[in-house]
This record gives sequence, C-alpha cells and structure tokens, in this order.
Amino acid sequence: EAQKAEAAYLFKWIAITGMFVYMEAGAIPGMLKQLKARFNLDYFQLGILGSVVYLSLSLGCPIFAWLYRRYNAKNVLGITLIVNNITMLMFALCPTSFPNL
Repeated sequence: EAQKAEAAYLFKWIAITGMFVYMEAGAIPGMLKQLKARFNLDYFQLGILGSVVYLSLSLGCPIFAWLYRRYNAKNVLGITLIVNNITMLMFALCPTSFPNL
C-alpha cells in the first residue's frame, strides 16, 4: 500500500512538471505568426524555430536515460540544473542586434 501511494505521488509530480515543460515548448509554435511579422522570418526559419524544441527533446531523452542509468540521477540532475542556470544567464546577458527590443 505504501508503494502504491509513493507511485501515485511520483506520478502527480511527473505530470505537473511535464505540463510546464510542454507549455513552454508549445509557446514558440503558438506565436509563429507574431514572430514572423516581428522579426521578418521566412517559412523555413519558422519551421526550424518551431521544431528545434522537439528535435532537442528527441535527441536528449535517450542520452539522459543512459546518463541516469550509468550515474547517480541526483548528481546528473544537479549538474544539468547548474549548466541550465549558467546558459540562461549567458542568454540574458547576450547583446541583441534588434534595436527595438
């Protein structure tokens, strides 16, 4: 009974975090029309922009499945969170060539 409750708890957290991941991943495809007008993108560029999230997920999932099996999952997650925070900081500090942003 305790194992069943633990599995239900874990499932709820996985479902909630999954919703946030895919909500963020779906933001770009949902805004393609506005991005096309704002940044003067052609349809090829829009296709790349809309699909890069799903391509990254498709490539990253098998890699991280292997990493989680090979190494301690807590350590792998900790390292990926640190790397993610560093790259987000770099992204925030990146200069832009769009003067009206």
